[in-house]
Amino acid sequence: MIRFSAALLILAAVCIHPLLANQASESRDEISTSKPKRPAIIKHINQHMAAEYGRSLADYINRCTPMDGDNVIKISAHEKLGTEWQLEMAYGYWGSKHNYDLAHNEANIFLIHARLTQQLIEDEKDGGTFLRVKMTGSVGLDKKTRHSEPNFIQSIGSASSIHGDYFGPHDFALPEVSIMQYFDRKKHLIIAGVVDLSNYFDIVGIANNSFSGFTNGGFCNSRVLPIIDSNFGAIYQYAISDNQHSMIAVTRTHNYKGGNPFRSGRGMAIVGEWSQRFNNERSIIRLNPFYRGVEGSKDGHSCTRGNWGLTGSAEYDPTDNISLYTRAGWGAREELGFKSELSFGTQFRLFKSRPRDYAGAAFGVFKGQDNEENPRVNSWEKPIELIYIFQVNDYIRITPHFQYIFDTAYSGRSEEMVWGIQSVFMF
Repeated sequence: MIRFSAALLILAAVCIHPLLANQASESRDEISTSKPKRPAIIKHINQHMAAEYGRSLADYINRCTPMDGDNVIKISAHEKLGTEWQLEMAYGYWGSKHNYDLAHNEANIFLIHARLTQQLIEDEKDGGTFLRVKMTGSVGLDKKTRHSEPNFIQSIGSASSIHGDYFGPHDFALPEVSIMQYFDRKKHLIIAGVVDLSNYFDIVGIANNSFSGFTNGGFCNSRVLPIIDSNFGAIYQYAISDNQHSMIAVTRTHNYKGGNPFRSGRGMAIVGEWSQRFNNERSIIRLNPFYRGVEGSKDGHSCTRGNWGLTGSAEYDPTDNISLYTRAGWGAREELGFKSELSFGTQFRLFKSRPRDYAGAAFGVFKGQDNEENPRVNSWEKPIELIYIFQVNDYIRITPHFQYIFDTAYSGRSEEMVWGIQSVFMF
C-alpha cells in the first residue's frame, strides 16, 4: 500500500512539473473574456454551471444557468419563447477488485441528465419568473447490472461511494420542479417547489460534474452537508456585492429520489452558504452551516433528532493550466450522518496540443456513519482517484477513471480498487 501511494505521488509530480515550467511562455488568449476573470479550467470544463460572472447572483451560483456562447446549451431555436435546455447522456462502465459474494463486480449503465428552464414572466429590469425542471436517471445495460443484489455501489462497501447521480440500475426521478423568481435587478432570488440543493450549494467547479469529472461521491459533493433533492423546499439567494453572495434553504428530507414528495414526514434540513470571490476571480471560498432533523422514535413515540455542523471549500487557479480545490466538513452527531471529511483535488492540462483535455487527481479522508444496525469496521476511509478528460468535440467527452480506496468503511477490507470509463454525449 505504501509503495502504491508513493507511485501515485511520483506520477503526479511528473505530470505537473512540465506544466509549471512552461507557464511563463504560454498565452492566455484562448480563454480570455471581456467579463470578470473566472478560474480558467473551471470555466472551460463546466461551462453550463455559471454565466456572465459578476452581473448577478443567479448567473454566478446557479448551476443550470447557461454561459454565453456555450454550444451545449440550446437557446437560439427557442429564444423568443424564453426556453433554455440541456441534455446529457452517458455510457458508464465500472469494475471493482472486490465486492460481496452475491454481487457482480462490473456494472454497465446508461445515464441521463435533462434540464429545462422556461421563462414564464419576462422582466428585463428585475429578472422575471422561470420554471425549472430537472430529470435524471440510469438504466442497467445488462442482466447482471439490473438484477445484482446488492447492487454495484452497495457491494463496494465504501462511505464515499460512487457519485450520487449513479443511483440505481433502472431508476428515473425528477429531483427538481420549481418556480424561480428574481427581484431588484437580480440581486435577490427565491426558488420554491421541489428543489434539488445540489444545483445551488457546494458547487465546487472542478469536482461537481458527475458525468465527466471525478466519480467518487466524496469528491463530487460534500458527504457531510445534507444536499437534499426531490423534496418540497425553498431557497433564498442574495448578492451582497459583485463578489460576495449568500443563500439559505429550508427543505423537507423524508422523500428519497424517485419517491412521492407529498408523503408525510417530520424530517427537515436548513442549509446556508456564504461565498467570496477574490484574486481577480481566480479564487473562491465557501462556508456552509447546516442543520438536519431526522425522524425517529424514542420510547415508542415518534420524534425528530437533530444534527448540525459546518462544511467549507476553496478553489484556486494558480495558472490558466491548473486548478486546485479543497473541501472540509464536520457534523456533530455521527449516528445521524457523516462525521467528518477532508479532501484535496486538482485538474490540469497535460498537453499543449490538447487545450480542452484535462487530467485530474484527488485524495480524501472520510469518516462514515455509525449505527447499531450497520457498525463501522474501519474508522477512516481514504480514497484516491485519477481521471483524464478527453474532449472529442463540443458534444462528446470521454473520461477514464481509477480509484484506490484504503480501508473501505463498511466492508472490513483494507483496500478496494474501482475503475471504469464514461462516454458523455451533450446536446
